[in-house]
Amino acid sequence: ALAWYDDMFADADMIFIYHPPSHGADTHDQLTQEEIVQAVKKTGQDVYAMTSKEQLLEILGHQLRPGDIILLETSGDLGGAIAAVTEFVQARFTI
Repeated sequence: ALAWYDDMFADADMIFIYHPPSHGADTHDQLTQEEIVQAVKKTGQDVYAMTSKEQLLEILGHQLRPGDIILLETSGDLGGAIAAVTEFVQARFTI
């Protein structure tokens, strides 16, 4: 599964990796957050191990510019980050 990360984020400027959900982790050989982050780092891309929605919002507050695209790919709620990012973007960039 690590090979998926060789080009998965090829067009991204910044990548935030949240820890994988723990439900069902004992049923398969699940990758850790650190393994995924290290795999993406090998591509030379800008990657962050996200530990909380607050951390993500702080970084986005410094980096996000008009016209940027945020893509959230997940099988969970990212620790509440989905709603928080949506609210943050709507408040910061009114249409």
